[in-house]
Amino acid sequence: MRSLLLLDLEGKDFTRLEKNLYFLLAAFFITLYLPRMPVVNNLFIGLIFIHCWRMSTRAEKKEALRKRRALIFIFLFFGLQIVSALVSSNRHEAVTMLAMRSPLLLFPLSIGLIQIRKELRFRILLTYSLTVVLAAAVCLVTAWFQFKRSGDITYLYDDGLTAAIDRQSIYFSLIVDFALFAFTYLLFKRSFAIEHPGGVYLCIAFLLVIQFMLASRIAIIGLYSGLLVIALAWMIKNRKLVRGLTLILALVGVFFLLVHWFPKTMDKFKEMTYTAYQFDARPIENRVDKRRVNPEQWNGMNIRLAVWKCAGELVDHNWVMGIPLGDKQDRLMDVYRAKHFDFALTTRRNMHSTYLDVLANLGVVGLILFLLGFLFLPAVACYKDNDALGGFILISFAIALSTETYIDKSVGCILLGFFISFVLSTKKPV
Repeated sequence: MRSLLLLDLEGKDFTRLEKNLYFLLAAFFITLYLPRMPVVNNLFIGLIFIHCWRMSTRAEKKEALRKRRALIFIFLFFGLQIVSALVSSNRHEAVTMLAMRSPLLLFPLSIGLIQIRKELRFRILLTYSLTVVLAAAVCLVTAWFQFKRSGDITYLYDDGLTAAIDRQSIYFSLIVDFALFAFTYLLFKRSFAIEHPGGVYLCIAFLLVIQFMLASRIAIIGLYSGLLVIALAWMIKNRKLVRGLTLILALVGVFFLLVHWFPKTMDKFKEMTYTAYQFDARPIENRVDKRRVNPEQWNGMNIRLAVWKCAGELVDHNWVMGIPLGDKQDRLMDVYRAKHFDFALTTRRNMHSTYLDVLANLGVVGLILFLLGFLFLPAVACYKDNDALGGFILISFAIALSTETYIDKSVGCILLGFFISFVLSTKKPV
């Protein structure tokens, strides 16, 4: 607790500006999980933005912008978004989308332009991870009481589990992945921020269970692949074959135990075998519940395949210049209407891929700017700095962005804007 409040010896060495940033970020993490209170979260984003501008001089900001080339491409990408909004026919939609995507600019302009030293980074990561544990505990307790009262198993899985914090499970799954990677990173670094390692191991075990109950295929695949890579790298680097193999076997054992305890989660993976679809079909969408998965249902896999087919038609005709930001969704609805894809039309499905969305909106130039700014150049910086945690965050995003349009959701923009900026802020301008 003393380390969380910066009352230990190391914490007292932080400057006043560093301490203020730390507590602002802690409050920001908490507000991410306040249901239906976006104004409070936006308030802290604004306060963080103002505070970060006080943490470095104008000359230091210019130097960071010159050396952190990823930021230049991020700003160019957002500039194209503004131009695209201005030329939109549907101005209301354009302004709404631009406001939603503002964290993609605000965080790089603030956190992306400062330097966060290693000791402060450890504290921020620990605080972030513990707030995730707290949010997950609230979700589980609330869902359990709902389940006991109603007998409906859906409260313990997928979006039912995250109803208490009003977040879709697909986004909270990525949040949990980052917390698990952060805990693991802090343990490997033997950070002084961790006062009770045993408690951290319990938090990891708890989040592993929560992650399985969230039933996100992409997040589960990314998590266990990442943990496997960490175990292999540790085994090779330290030349401890027996311990490394034991760690890998333990990881495999945990996975199969979770499969046994939560068989409904595996139904989400079974959906991947049911890829056939008809645009004019009207079956209900499958959710994790008492019904078994069957090929007659819309599921997470065949919905995406159908949506990607429609989005591909837009891209084919607009891959050079793109479609104005405010008109993109209307044009996608036109394709759904032409194909009699009523299920997607009534639910106003987006493109279910950030890459497709950017390509359809801004063309190939916009996609290149997006990839360079948010993924490729930050990855190069992580490689040069030997930053494994930053690398795992970027790989997780690269995978997650392929099946969800993160920039079409407020929480998606916040996560992408914050974490990419945070990864860059811990690097010396090079």
